[in-house]
Amino acid sequence: MYCEPSFNVRFKANTKSNSASGDKNGNYIHKTALIGPNVILGRNNYIGPYSIIGFPAEHKTFWGENMRPKFGKVIIGDNNIITSHVTIDAGTENITLVGNDCWILKGAYVGHDCNIEDNVTLSAHVLLGGHSIVMEGVNMGLGSMCHQRSIIGSYSMVGMGSVITKKSTILPFDTVIGKPARFLKRNIQKLSLFTDCQQLAEHNRFLQLVSQNH
Repeated sequence: MYCEPSFNVRFKANTKSNSASGDKNGNYIHKTALIGPNVILGRNNYIGPYSIIGFPAEHKTFWGENMRPKFGKVIIGDNNIITSHVTIDAGTENITLVGNDCWILKGAYVGHDCNIEDNVTLSAHVLLGGHSIVMEGVNMGLGSMCHQRSIIGSYSMVGMGSVITKKSTILPFDTVIGKPARFLKRNIQKLSLFTDCQQLAEHNRFLQLVSQNH
């Protein structure tokens, strides 16, 4: 079934059955989820009720003449759980990316051009400003949020309700809390799983991303 909005762009409403649709790649998509025309899905993903993925970015310069939007791209990997009322905006300058084995919970918002790496958890009502990078293994607590173009270091933990501002630095393996987010402690549980060389590699990768994006 297709719905046809007033700007004459066709998008899938995913209503092959009373509850959800599936595809040859094992993706489960609830009938009320809306998937934009330029979304690429991997395998074995769950997309819950009323989620909106791949629709135009909330960016003033990305709307064409007569308010006709430009549909950028979203690529989602494998084995992701995307529950209800999640919004993942399409990219503008780049592709909005979601890696593998991520949990994106109710009401989370992923802004345009974000890059969410593997094994990330975005708890309910997390808000990511556009162009942000959430590195591998990050866990963002309930209602936390980040400024656009933030880079959140791998295997870090962001406490419930924390606010990552333009001036915040969230290093790999750090635990941060507060408004603005401030260092609390090292994520000892995750550190114990990595050798010193692996930890250094994650720090170097973080610094490289910072230098490339600022």
